[in-house]
Amino acid sequence: MEHGASTNTGLWVLVFNVISFITVLGILGKFGWPAIVKALKDREEHIRKDLAAAEKARLDADSNRRDLEKKMADLEQRTAELVAQAKARGEELQSGILKEAQAQASAILEQSRQQLDKERARLLQEVRGQIGELTVLATERILRHSADPRVHRQYVEELLQEIERSPAAQGKRG
Repeated sequence: MEHGASTNTGLWVLVFNVISFITVLGILGKFGWPAIVKALKDREEHIRKDLAAAEKARLDADSNRRDLEKKMADLEQRTAELVAQAKARGEELQSGILKEAQAQASAILEQSRQQLDKERARLLQEVRGQIGELTVLATERILRHSADPRVHRQYVEELLQEIERSPAAQGKRG
């Protein structure tokens, strides 16, 4: 019977263990399982939110990258426009300076021509004065010497030669 009693005891232990397991399982099912399920669902929701936030951040980053690329392209275009405008303005300034320099050179040339014309007129006036003086001197000589036509011609030729040798006549030819 010992063997029977030990089988009885083993059976009672088995039944007790099964009842204990079912009781623990019932208690866990009633109190622990909903907490575990809730924790798992909370964890799942938290992971979903993190994934959604990561996706939103990625989309925002892509959008910001596209915006920055567009702004960079706009800045490059604006820079190119500004460089072109500056180049055109520089060319305009260069052209204006060149025109002004040409105008100044023309004005200086015109002023020089006018000064030369004045100097020429002054020299001609001076030559005329000298010719007039020489004519008076020649006339005086002719009248003093004789009224002979040969002598007259000789004095006129001498007068013409003196006029040609004079510095005023030399300046006019040169």
